[in-house]
Amino acid sequence: MKKNLLSLLLLMLVCVQMAFAQAKVTGTVVDANFEPLTGASVQLKGASVAVATDIDGKFTINAKSGQTLVVSYVGFLTKEVEVPASLTLTVTLEENNQLLDEVVVVGVSMKKSDLTGSVSHITAMSSPRNLPSPSTTPLQGVSPV
Repeated sequence: MKKNLLSLLLLMLVCVQMAFAQAKVTGTVVDANFEPLTGASVQLKGASVAVATDIDGKFTINAKSGQTLVVSYVGFLTKEVEVPASLTLTVTLEENNQLLDEVVVVGVSMKKSDLTGSVSHITAMSSPRNLPSPSTTPLQGVSPV
């Protein structure tokens, strides 16, 4: 009798564990040109579980089929995707085309006496709008200092 009860208890424990088991979900995060996004954040919605993509835009996270993943990356719109039954997915993020009013660059842990360069403030109005896309090119020659 004890042996049957112990076997039944063990079987119930295994069934409960299987019901709550999560599988490894693998995927890739890319942009509209199918270029991998390195360091994109992939988070399980409603949980504190999160991972970052590797250099190839790939990630692995523990989740169940049907759960929601929140994928975000700087300069791109955040996207929520449902985990498919295959547990493999490719997420394509769209660029966030909202213009920035200003860019703030901060020197962390620097005293004014340790600063060897100049400090300048450039507003959106003082920056030309039709220059090439590399981020530093539009700033050349704009600073009043």
